[in-house]
This record gives sequence, C-alpha cells and structure tokens, in this order.
Amino acid sequence: MSTTYTRRALGVHANLRAVERLVLVHLAHSAGPDGLTFPDVDRLAAAANVSRSTVSCVLRKLLELGLVEHAAPQKPNAAARKAYRATGGRA
Repeated sequence: MSTTYTRRALGVHANLRAVERLVLVHLAHSAGPDGLTFPDVDRLAAAANVSRSTVSCVLRKLLELGLVEHAAPQKPNAAARKAYRATGGRA
C-alpha cells in the first residue's frame, strides 16, 4: 500500500469521471514504494462495480493521460499479468 501515491491520485486535477478516479486511486493504493502495481481486472471491476471492459477502457484513458504507465514486471512469476507504474498523478 502506498499512501504517497494514493494521496497524489486523490489530488489529480484531471477531468476524470468517478469510475476513472476510483480505478486510479485503487491502482495507487495497491502500488509498492516504486509505484509498481499488478492490477487484477476482475478485482478492479468488482471494486468499482463495473464490467471488465469498462476497466479496460479506464486503464487505456489513464495511460493516455499519463496518470499510469506500462512497466516491465520485475518478478518472473508476475509476467502473466500486466504491470503498471503509478506516476504519482503528475497530469
């Protein structure tokens, strides 16, 4: 859990819909000290009470806005899941 990234995500001034902000905060909350997170789409969908496809769209938008970025997993067993890095809400 990263309170630093969570605090930054809550302070993002980008024009985000509620579900987008919720997913961003959830990603930030689950990030490690290096900002790296391995989101489970099913878990994000359940937390936001939306479909998997909505979460996928939200992740694409957050990537486009630069609020998260793709990251290479640093753990060999994590290769099956996509890794993201929370950018700290610099947008």
